[in-house]
Amino acid sequence: MPNTHPAALAAAIAMLDHMLDGRLIFGISPGGLLSDAEVFGNLDADRNAMFPGSDQPGSADWANEPPYDLQGKYWNVSVRKTQIADIGQGFIARPLQRPHPPIVVNAVAPFSKGVTEAAARGWDPISANFLMPAWVKSHWPKYVEGCERAGRPAADANWRVAKSIFVAKDAATAKAYASDPSGPYVYYYHQLFTKLKRRRPARAIQDTTRSA
Repeated sequence: MPNTHPAALAAAIAMLDHMLDGRLIFGISPGGLLSDAEVFGNLDADRNAMFPGSDQPGSADWANEPPYDLQGKYWNVSVRKTQIADIGQGFIARPLQRPHPPIVVNAVAPFSKGVTEAAARGWDPISANFLMPAWVKSHWPKYVEGCERAGRPAADANWRVAKSIFVAKDAATAKAYASDPSGPYVYYYHQLFTKLKRRRPARAIQDTTRSA
């Protein structure tokens, strides 16, 4: 997402919201695979700062009329040179839901500052599915903090918690799926902790493993 121009993002959201008859819930996050960041050329950049909405409101295009004149540190939006108003060229479509579809941000880190910043922008958090309950619990006060800063009510109905549910014919099959060394979960967490080991001191990895 840090590589997506806000205008392109706004247009895509509007199109999807109309196609879904106003039922779109838009999820967004500055995170991703480091290999993706390298491909996009921003591996060493401040991707949180480049995140649409950090530089300027992500829905700014919907609140303005063309030819637009939005200037930011990373992103600029203008069609002054190419707008043809008579045929609608240079107009960024607006979503069916107003002012925009619900925007949710993935939250992974305990006591996530990102939750606070999202809430302050009018967005809502969705706590990741693989977090310990204590980590999930830590997101609520950060959400409240952001809502208070923006003067908006902190509604628990707007805080989503993701869960992974696997349905099998019996408990033995489900247990094997979750714990088999060649299964998808073991593979996933092996990759996760391998990445963490490359980024953190050994002591931190040991502590993280015990808490999991």
